[in-house]
Amino acid sequence: MTKASPETIFTLSAGRTGTAWLSDFLAVNFNCDALHEPLVIEGFGNRMLDIKIMRSFNETGNSAIEKDFWKQNLSMLTSHMHIETNHTLGTCGLIENISRT
Repeated sequence: MTKASPETIFTLSAGRTGTAWLSDFLAVNFNCDALHEPLVIEGFGNRMLDIKIMRSFNETGNSAIEKDFWKQNLSMLTSHMHIETNHTLGTCGLIENISRT
């Protein structure tokens, strides 16, 4: 698994608290792309958590489904700066899996 660099920022927050604005703000201030919720249909279960991943984590904890999702997601971090402000990150195993990188 590729390690997240020191320039990787994930925010943990509740929904409807300004995470979309925060993504825009950080992108402008760090002069980079910042993901909020990549909502293209192909993104669900790939770059964006889907309901199966969320429910599975809530029901069974950090199972193979979450581990596989985060292994794939974190391996995509190739640029020198990565920012994500999606509010679901903390509810689906981000902390449990980023600590393994």
